[in-house]
Amino acid sequence: MSITLLYDETCGFCTRVVNWVAQRKRGGLIQIMPCQFALLTGQFPVTETDCLTSIQVFTLNQQVPLRKGQAAAQIADVLLDSHWPSRIAGLLIIKQVLDLGYTFIAVNRHRLPGIKQMCAAGNPDGC
Repeated sequence: MSITLLYDETCGFCTRVVNWVAQRKRGGLIQIMPCQFALLTGQFPVTETDCLTSIQVFTLNQQVPLRKGQAAAQIADVLLDSHWPSRIAGLLIIKQVLDLGYTFIAVNRHRLPGIKQMCAAGNPDGC
């Protein structure tokens, strides 16, 4: 399954995590794009608020993105070539815990280690 991952390029922690995913992705199964670029092109139905509050993951046939813990589980599905992360993350209590954890990290992301924006860091593929 091929997915598109949109992330906040202005977030150093987000960029660091996306770089980690990019190093582990298999072939062209995960397309990575800064959410700011998606806003400019209008290629995906996202708002600026969406971009600043959560990663957005689109599958080939989705118009509504997966967000927070569900998005992370979908990325894990692709990286691990398995549907188990999404299945487990779909259980109500697990979904609630993942979303709470994701929200905690998102609120405190400025305190977490990160790197510069991909374009600023000299990574033209991420621009």
